[in-house]
Amino acid sequence: MLTTGDAAPVGTFEIRKSTEKTSCVALFENVREMEMQEGRKGWQWDEYTMPVTYREELEDCIRNDTASWLSAAKEYEKKTLATQIREKRNELLAKCDFAVLQDAPTDKEVWSAYRQALRDVPEQPGFPYTIEWPKWPGNAEGKEK
Repeated sequence: MLTTGDAAPVGTFEIRKSTEKTSCVALFENVREMEMQEGRKGWQWDEYTMPVTYREELEDCIRNDTASWLSAAKEYEKKTLATQIREKRNELLAKCDFAVLQDAPTDKEVWSAYRQALRDVPEQPGFPYTIEWPKWPGNAEGKEK
């Protein structure tokens, strides 16, 4: 996730302890200085986080293989985002179940095309980072226009 701040992250990773047993590991890359509002200097970087079980040697493990940890954090973020997008897609499909019922006074072809476009969302190039949601073919009450 793209992050900005007044100060750059210190190092390539940070362990954020949340409980005695769990932590969140944040890994940073592409750290760059940038111009902020009112001519102030600021920083921008890509940050990837993932939950981990805390252990004493965690910092050494990450330091000794930062590239693998960064790759794992990127994959975790991608899977998490993909799950969230699929959940939203499923909600949208459920909202229009009525439209394809045999006795519903709707244009079945239009609604079927919309539902297929929703099912195709995970196949879009750039998924899950870039999504082009299909346009809802009815009004807010769920009725056909």
